[in-house]
Amino acid sequence: MMCRAGARSCAWGRNSIVTDDTSGAPRVPFYRNRDYLLLVSAQGLSLTGREIESLVMPLLVLGLTGSPVQAGFIAACQSAPYFVLSLLAGALVDRWNRKWVMLICDAVRVAAFGSIPLAWMIGALHIAQLYAVALAAGSAFVFYNIAEISALPLVVGKDELTRATSSNTVVEWIGENAGPALGGVLIGLRKSTAAGAVLAYAVQAGILFASLFFLAGIAKPLRAPPSETPRRPLLAEVREGVMWLFAHREIRAMAFLAAALAVLFGPVQLAIIVLAKQEFHAQPAAIGLLFSMGGVAGVLTTLTAPRFRRWFSAGTIIVYGTFFWVLGLAGMAMAGSVLVLGAGWMILTGVSGIRDVVSISYRLSLIPAEMQGRVNSVFRFVAWGLRPASLAFGGYAIGTFGPRPTLWVMTAGMVIAAVAAAFSPLRKAR
Repeated sequence: MMCRAGARSCAWGRNSIVTDDTSGAPRVPFYRNRDYLLLVSAQGLSLTGREIESLVMPLLVLGLTGSPVQAGFIAACQSAPYFVLSLLAGALVDRWNRKWVMLICDAVRVAAFGSIPLAWMIGALHIAQLYAVALAAGSAFVFYNIAEISALPLVVGKDELTRATSSNTVVEWIGENAGPALGGVLIGLRKSTAAGAVLAYAVQAGILFASLFFLAGIAKPLRAPPSETPRRPLLAEVREGVMWLFAHREIRAMAFLAAALAVLFGPVQLAIIVLAKQEFHAQPAAIGLLFSMGGVAGVLTTLTAPRFRRWFSAGTIIVYGTFFWVLGLAGMAMAGSVLVLGAGWMILTGVSGIRDVVSISYRLSLIPAEMQGRVNSVFRFVAWGLRPASLAFGGYAIGTFGPRPTLWVMTAGMVIAAVAAAFSPLRKAR
């Protein structure tokens, strides 16, 4: 038997038991933690369902209207709820059972996405419905996303957050990149792009429905531990989350860098889709495969994230990762084929695999359990608040100037973001 002071973890052959740092109660390792496995499985299905739309929605809009501008505006509608609702959602998630928040949000998205094939069957599908679905699904995802990330520290120990986040991110990468690939295949099963996209929406609703069963099986109440201070008015609790984030220089710098990256990355997927269709005449299945190539790169690098975290500080990984993104964007802007375009996307996603695990686990380890919802919502508000404008303007820029010039502008912006990160407090993040 070997025991390590401080963490008080003991290994007994294959049946290892980890004890809590303070209570001494046995705690199952995260990879055998039933609630964690159910949570991460639901997250994988939820993201697979959601990310089918990242390919299907632009192709459906292009098939119905032929307008990249409309596709950009609808994508902006899906992201706009983060700007409007995220701060309020964070405070409410800290008050509510996060399991029930996720269940209700997935049910709302099932209804929203399922309405599209129903409308198609009766000949009533209109572009206005796509705007409404984008707003409803985007609003539900705001609450779901904040509840899910705030639930993770409740089901795993702090000393396991990096490894659990790495495993969680692997599942997310698989879901995020299996979604576009599956969407491309489903579109190819029908004679027209619009009909294939409607089929993909039906499958998307079914996948999200399946995620409800995993969430329902979680036994642990995913409610924040009671605070020693009396509950304050909702806006006061929101303000407390804002003050906490802005009082921590490294987390604050991380949020502002994330905001710049969200603006720069917002139109990337639409630019890839339009460039692949217009210049390389790629089929939907080929475009889906392109996104899957990036998913493979992201999964592989995510698996190595804990090792990189032992070798390098969090600040080093975050700052240098931004410089590597410059290379990926420049490669896509210069791409002469779908393969080169896919290689540039693989650089972006490969770097993200390591960088996301490190930045998320670093942030979660610093935030008090009772404030996870509020602080993470403030972080998301800062990071993604400008994303709707980026998506709308990106769609306009792609439709007006073309995908290549838009990618070059994003490359130049990424250079500025990388230099700013190198001189920010992030350098000292350990």
